[in-house]
Amino acid sequence: MRSLMQSLAVVAVLLVAGCSGGGADSGAGGAQPHAARSEEGAVSDEGAGGEQSFVVTGSVSMLVEDPAVSVAEAAQLVEDAGGHVQERVEQGGADDDYAWAELVARIPADEVTETLEELKGLGEVRDTSIQSEEVTDQVRDLDARIRALEISITRLEELLGRAGTVSEIVEAEQVLTERQSELEVLLGQQAALADDIALSTFRIEMWTEGAAPEEPATGFWAGLVNGWNALLATLTGLLQAIGTLLPWLAFAALVAAVVLFVRRALPRRRAARPSATPRFGPGGATGPTTSLPPQGGPTGPVP
Repeated sequence: MRSLMQSLAVVAVLLVAGCSGGGADSGAGGAQPHAARSEEGAVSDEGAGGEQSFVVTGSVSMLVEDPAVSVAEAAQLVEDAGGHVQERVEQGGADDDYAWAELVARIPADEVTETLEELKGLGEVRDTSIQSEEVTDQVRDLDARIRALEISITRLEELLGRAGTVSEIVEAEQVLTERQSELEVLLGQQAALADDIALSTFRIEMWTEGAAPEEPATGFWAGLVNGWNALLATLTGLLQAIGTLLPWLAFAALVAAVVLFVRRALPRRRAARPSATPRFGPGGATGPTTSLPPQGGPTGPVP
């Protein structure tokens, strides 16, 4: 068991060493894989820093007479260049003044310039946008990490073949499975990045004259219009909020009026009740009093 743990520690050290040394190897001995990607269409630049890799994206907006026909011709141009259509949307036909079409194309990086020039023959190009992001460091980092994991997996497979006890086999297989999972993830990232480098993504929009979006206004008049629209939007929102709160305010006022009426009516009803004050007879005893003379004769002193 102890020998297996020591072997696993050695593999871990080799893995760290491979990750640290992979960057230097990718700058010298790793030039051949990058050259292969360059032949597939990656944009590269030979210089003092070695090969560089770029991911190119962009968009083209143009006016055409019939978007349905023009988008089909654009798709054919992309396929002839070695690319493919990733997404295609059409709206309206030849008799529709507001027809438009959209195409998301994957074009080989070394065919982008020529393909964009050929697109100009389909109509009037209004706007072209191209973005280029350098991913050289990501490519080299992935290469180094993949190389280190491959070395680590090879070492672990050798240790697994020499493992004796069941616990040693289980532990070695667990570490090997983790390394293989990490390798699969990195290989997927490497494949996706290589695809983005080799094939540039362009969104091509085609409009008729009536359906073309208007260019945004600029200057003082544009600022005045935007301010007026903002004011109207604010007032509209305020009126909407007032309209939403108005029924609740009316209900709250009705409840307050009922409560106020009840509080004022209670003291009046208490004041209208008759008072039941007790009367006292002669000698302070309670009882009814009468004004009739006592029986037995006239009133006067008794002899």
